Amino acid sequence: LRLGASDDLEIYHDGSHSNIVDTGTGNLRIFGNSQIFFGRSVGGEAYATMNSDGSVNLYHNDVIKFSTASDGISVQGNINATGGLVIAGELDLMGTQASKYIDADIGTNAFEIRGCNGTNANHVTMLKAYRAGAVELNYSGSKKLETTSGGVTVTGTVTATSFSGDGSNLTGISSYIGIYIL
Repeated sequence: LRLGASDDLEIYHDGSHSNIVDTGTGNLRIFGNSQIFFGRSVGGEAYATMNSDGSVNLYHNDVIKFSTASDGISVQGNINATGGLVIAGELDLMGTQASKYIDADIGTNAFEIRGCNGTNANHVTMLKAYRAGAVELNYSGSKKLETTSGGVTVTGTVTATSFSGDGSNLTGISSYIGIYIL
């Protein structure tokens, strides 16, 4: 079936596949008043739906996996990305009140949390964590606290409003028990 002034829209079966082909100028546009449905001809399994003034939904095995909404998108299931993931807003780990995990395949490298100036430039490392090793906390890009196999190493001054213990194992701190007689 050929349609158009120049027969530039074709609908045909080639013996293996059914085809809709736009060979003319301009775009192939599909309009619908309430919903455009792409799905299986037998059983009605949905592949995609586009709803007037509403969501666009993508399905896997007739289950919605990706859906648009007025406030963003919803994804059901895992997201596997081969490139970077940029989040221009807050990252909320919501759901059930259970432990949450961020898993990173880092090998012997570090997992870093960095801050930037809002233009994805001038990154400053705030936290660096090594698998089965040290965790480093930074101030303005300079390491200030690091966990070690023997405890904690602090670079700089430690200010405390109080401490527990007698202080005998601390260097540079003297413990003092004062007795006041009135």
